[in-house]
Amino acid sequence: MKSRILELDGLRGIAALAVFFIHSGGFGLKSFGNLGYAIVDHGKYGVTLFFVVSAFCLCLSVAPAFAKRPIDWRAFYIRRFARILPLFFAVCAFLAVVNSLNGTWKNIPIDTLLRIGFNHITLLSMFDPTTNNAIIGVEWSIFVEFLFYFMFPFVLFWLIAAPWSMVVVTAVLMWPPVCKIITDFLGINEPNFTIFWHFHSFLVGMLVYRFLIADPTKRPVLGSALFIAAITLSIAAVFKQDHGFSVSAASLAAAFTIAAAHYASPLVGWLRWPFLVFIGGISFSIYLIHPLVMRPMGGLGSLFVYQAVAALAATIAIAWGTNRMIELPAQDFGRRMIANLRVRAAAPESAR
Repeated sequence: MKSRILELDGLRGIAALAVFFIHSGGFGLKSFGNLGYAIVDHGKYGVTLFFVVSAFCLCLSVAPAFAKRPIDWRAFYIRRFARILPLFFAVCAFLAVVNSLNGTWKNIPIDTLLRIGFNHITLLSMFDPTTNNAIIGVEWSIFVEFLFYFMFPFVLFWLIAAPWSMVVVTAVLMWPPVCKIITDFLGINEPNFTIFWHFHSFLVGMLVYRFLIADPTKRPVLGSALFIAAITLSIAAVFKQDHGFSVSAASLAAAFTIAAAHYASPLVGWLRWPFLVFIGGISFSIYLIHPLVMRPMGGLGSLFVYQAVAALAATIAIAWGTNRMIELPAQDFGRRMIANLRVRAAAPESAR
C-alpha cells in the first residue's frame, strides 16, 4: 500500500464539495423537479464518504498491526486529537463569541449554554444528540468519528481476528430496519446523527483495507468493474430516494472506488485531478468553515446561485488559511510530542 494515495484526497474533495452542495441549496438544481432535488439531497452522503475514507486511513496508520507487530496507541491518539480538535475548538470558540455578541443566544437559558459548551469541550455530545449540532451545525459527524476512534482498537482486533464475521455484521447493519430497531429500543429520535446509522460505513472502510492488503496485484479490469459498480450504486441511490439504501450505497460506492484505485483502474484517474486533491487536503477546514460563510449570505440551504459561488470561493480561501494557520501547525506539534515521548521512553533510567 502507498503511504500517500492521491485518490483518497480526491474522494475527500468530493465529500467536502458534496456537503457544501447540499448546504448551499444546490446551485439552483432543486428547481429541476424531483430528480434535481434528489441529486442535491444526496450531497449529505458526502459525510458517508468521509467515514469510509477515514476508517481506511486509520487502518493504513496502524498497518504494522496486520503483521502482528505492536501499535503505539498513545501516538495514535495524539495524532487523532491534533488532527481534529484544535480547529474544531477554534471554530466553536469563534462562534460562541459571535453568537454572544449578536444576540443569537440571548434567549437560551444559561444552564443549557453551559451544557452545550461542556459537552463540546469534553466530546460528550457524542452521547447527547440534543447538543451535538448546537454550535456549528455540522459537528455531529466529528462526535461520531471520535466515538469510533475510541472503539477502534477493539474493532481492529475484531477485524484481524475474524474478518468474515465482520463482513456478516456489516451486511446486517446495512439493512435499515436493523438500525431502526436498535435506535427505537434506545429511544433515539435522530438516529442519522448517531453512530448507529454510520457504524457500517466505518466497518466498510476497514474491511476494504483488510482485503486489499492481501491482494497487492494490479488488476485494472477488476478495478474498472468495481468503479462502474460504484457509479451504478450512486445513480440507483439518487433514483430510489431512500435514506437507508442511500447511506449503504454510498458506503459501498466509496469502498469500490478505493479498491478501483488500488487495482490501478484508469477510470479513477480523474480523482488525482489537482483541484480535487487540493480540496481534499483542506477538506476538514472546508467542512467546518462553510456554515460560517453561508449564514451571513442567506443561511444553510437557501443561497442563490451567485451567493453559492461566492460562498464556495470564500470558503476555500478561508479554509486554506485555517489549514495552514491551525491544522498543519497542530499536526506538527503532535508529531513533535510523539517524537519527544519516544525519546524519553528510549532514554536510560539514569538520564530521565
